[in-house]
Amino acid sequence: LHPGERVWLPDKKAEGTVVDKAGTPGSYIVETPKGQLRRNRRHLNRLPETPNTDTSTALSSPSPDVQTATSPEPTAPATPVAPRRTTRSGREIRLPERFKDLSVHLLPKVGEDGYSLQARVKTVKWTYIWNMKPIKHFPGAGPEGDDEVLGQGGPSRNPNAVVCTSYRSSNQVTCKKGGSSVTCTTQPPTVTRDDQDKGPTPRGEYLIGRRYIHWRYNIEWYNLFPKKEDNSGYYSYTQSTKTGRSHMGLHPGSVSEGCVTVKESTCWGNIRSVIDSGTMQYRGSSYSGFLYVK
Repeated sequence: LHPGERVWLPDKKAEGTVVDKAGTPGSYIVETPKGQLRRNRRHLNRLPETPNTDTSTALSSPSPDVQTATSPEPTAPATPVAPRRTTRSGREIRLPERFKDLSVHLLPKVGEDGYSLQARVKTVKWTYIWNMKPIKHFPGAGPEGDDEVLGQGGPSRNPNAVVCTSYRSSNQVTCKKGGSSVTCTTQPPTVTRDDQDKGPTPRGEYLIGRRYIHWRYNIEWYNLFPKKEDNSGYYSYTQSTKTGRSHMGLHPGSVSEGCVTVKESTCWGNIRSVIDSGTMQYRGSSYSGFLYVK
């Protein structure tokens, strides 16, 4: 398997995209609608390419819990196929080949407790309305959005998360967890503009993934997940932001090509211990915490 390849996860009954090799031989990190998961190769089935599928904006939707047929026919088929991927409200998308007869359309619906969605799903003969599970919004710096329950709302709601701050002007990064705090010197990139591929990590908020060995560079690595510009959630590691940035990480090294790069190996070992002590849940997967680039 190689990065960007589509796979099927039988245990989750969901599709995913290979992000990188994991630290364990034969294991891979897979981006799924519920976040990043680590799976052994034998638990992944390669999918044929579907070039017409709009995967750049596809988001996961909560499992439908109410199904109501809206067509004039008296009854719906016994086992309708529920789509697993949709986009934002009001936008049509193409689904994988096995869902070629389905058309999915999200409908906004505001509830007293927050925000919920309905999905209108059309087949050749039927139109269904799926009532999605309620969506909670939490103000603040953490995950929030309009496609599912996205998190707990920043460090204040995630007391076990590590909080790191990278200062571009002084080339330093500080990570704090509980009473522990470590500051390391970072290596600035040679490119100065942060809207260029190898420029400095753009200012803003990021989720920090779990540590693994990068499949290409063979060094310890934390994936960074930029917060979306419209405050609706986070980009995946492989998604490009509006300025075209993606594949940003936190790692050790003497050369920086767009990541937060810790120069000194001893300091890396210390700050790594603090980061590894952090944990939080996001879309069903475990992350280390938050990074703020200033």
